[in-house]
Amino acid sequence: MAELCIARATGVHGFEKYVAIKRILPKWADDREFVEMFLDEARLAAQLDHPNVVHVHDLGEDSDAPFFAMDYIHGENLLAIIGACRERGAPLGWSAFVAIASAAAAGLHHAHERCGFDGEPLGIIHRDVSPTNVIASYEGALKIVDFGIAKAATSRHATRPSVRKGKMAYMSPEQCRGEALDRRSDLFALGIVLYELATLTRAFDGDGEFAVMNQIVNHDIEPPSNRSPVPEDVESIILRLLARDREDRFGTGREVQRALDGAASSMGLSATPAAIAAEMESLFGSRAFPWVGDVSAPTDPAGVALEAETVSVEGGTAATVAKAAPVQRPRVEDLGVGDGGLVAPSARRRWVAVVGAVVVLGAAAVVLWPREQAEVPATDEARSARVAPAEPVVEPTDPPVSVLDAVARNSGEAPVAQVAPATGAVDPETGEAEPETGGGDLETSESVVVPPEVDPPRPPEARHRPPRSRAAKPSKPSKPAEPPTVSFDPDAPAPRPR
Repeated sequence: MAELCIARATGVHGFEKYVAIKRILPKWADDREFVEMFLDEARLAAQLDHPNVVHVHDLGEDSDAPFFAMDYIHGENLLAIIGACRERGAPLGWSAFVAIASAAAAGLHHAHERCGFDGEPLGIIHRDVSPTNVIASYEGALKIVDFGIAKAATSRHATRPSVRKGKMAYMSPEQCRGEALDRRSDLFALGIVLYELATLTRAFDGDGEFAVMNQIVNHDIEPPSNRSPVPEDVESIILRLLARDREDRFGTGREVQRALDGAASSMGLSATPAAIAAEMESLFGSRAFPWVGDVSAPTDPAGVALEAETVSVEGGTAATVAKAAPVQRPRVEDLGVGDGGLVAPSARRRWVAVVGAVVVLGAAAVVLWPREQAEVPATDEARSARVAPAEPVVEPTDPPVSVLDAVARNSGEAPVAQVAPATGAVDPETGEAEPETGGGDLETSESVVVPPEVDPPRPPEARHRPPRSRAAKPSKPSKPAEPPTVSFDPDAPAPRPR
C-alpha cells in the first residue's frame, strides 16, 4: 500500500539527518479505507517512543498523497537474516538470537502498554509481527516497524468482521477464527518468528492459505529441537509462545523478556547489541550507507534507487522485499510541506543561478554601454550641436606654431610656413655658426598659402599637454583639401632672426 524512499532532512547551521519517507502509492490515494489505515499508522507510531520501535517524526501531505517521515534503519530484516543463515548453513549464535528475541519482546510490550496524551491506554495490537517487520541494524539495534494494520482503541477505521488482516502464516489461532484479539495474539506471532529464526524452516506450511490456517488452529506445532539443535531453555520459551490456547501463553511481552534474560544467564550468554552486530558483520560484511558508493541501480522519479529482492522460503511461497539499493547522491527533498508539496533544494539553486546570471549580465551591460558610445565617431552635425567645441588633439609630429602664425590667423591673412634652421649652419657674412633655435620670427625663401579651413589657435595649456595615444584617438573625417607643401632650396642662405 506504500513505498519507501530515503530522504535527507536539513536545517540551520548545517544540520542534516537521513530519514525514511513512507508514502502511500498513487493507485491507493483515492481509496478512503487505505488512506485511513495509512494515517492511523502514522498517528499510532508517532505516539510510541522506545529504542526497539521505529520513531515517526512528521506527517504531511503533498499533491499526490499523504506521507510521513520516520527513522532510517541501516540494516536487514529478519527475513534477509534467515536467508543469509541458510546460505551459511548455520543459524544465528545463541547470544545474538536471545538479544534479538528480548529486544522484540520489549518493543511489543511498549506498544501494548502505551497510553495516549489523555492518559488512556491506546490498546495497540500490531497484528502483523513477521520477519519482514523486525529489522536489525548493522550496529546491533533492533526495531519493530510497520504498524500499518495495527488495531487500537483510538483507530478511526474499524475492521469489518469478515476481514482478516495480516500475513496468513503468522496469524494466531484466534486471529484465524476472526475472534477478538489482545496482546497475546502478537506474542503468538513472535513465537512463530523465533521458531523460524532458530530452525531456519517455516513453522506452518501447507498447500494454500486454508491448509496453513488449519494447521495453526487445529494442530500443535512440532518442537523446534526436532528440526535443529536448540537449547532446552530457548525451546521451552518458543513452545509456550506458540500455545494454541491463549491462556497458556505468556501474558505480556515483559514476561517474555524476563524469561529470555533468565535463559541467557543460565546458558552463560552475552545477549547484547554487540552480539547482534557481530553476527550482522559475519553474515553481510561491512555495508556502506545507501547514499555512499557507486550508482548501479536505476532510480525512480523521486531520485532514489530501489530494487526488489525475492527471498525464497523453504517449503512455501516466496516473499518479495523492497529495499533501497546503494545510491551515490540521492535526491534531497525538503521535508517542509507547502502548497507546492515537496520542494527540492536543487530547483531553488537553479533559480538562484538564473537570477545571478541575469544580474551579472545587466551589470556588464551598464558598464560596457557608455564605453561603446564613446568609441563611435561624431558626425559634423553632432559636433556643431555641442555647446563647447572639443579641444584639438596635439599630434606628436605637429610643427611648432609661432606667434606670427596666430596673429595672421586672427587677421585673416595667410600664415607663413616656418622652417627650422639646419644644425651647424654658417653665416655667409660673418663666417660664424648660427645657434640652434626652435622658435622666433624666422624668414624663409618661399611662402605657402594655407587653406582657410584651419583649426582655431590652441590655448597655451594645450601646447604642453601630453599627446594621446593613437589607439584611443577617435577617427576624424578626411578633409577635402590637399595638405600644404613646402619647397625647400638647399642652396639658399639660412634665415636669420631679426
